[in-house]
Amino acid sequence: MEGKAAIASIIISFYDLGMETVKLSSKYQVVIPRSVRTRLGLKPGMRLQVIEYNGRVEFLPVRKAAELRGLLKGLEPFIEREKDRL
Repeated sequence: MEGKAAIASIIISFYDLGMETVKLSSKYQVVIPRSVRTRLGLKPGMRLQVIEYNGRVEFLPVRKAAELRGLLKGLEPFIEREKDRL
């Protein structure tokens, strides 16, 4: 997941890739399974954002701005407005 690749979420479609189960340690730590680390290109020392959303925890890799270049390439900037708006 390098270069112009879209931002990858560690939360993966469990139906497509199979569900992985981990255990929360007494220090509130989890080990991300090797198969997930490999698919997402996670490396030791990478920073992850932790988000609580709808009763679940999600981890998102923190990306440098340079890695996001071209992410929105080809996106049409047109926004259809309601008739009563300017």
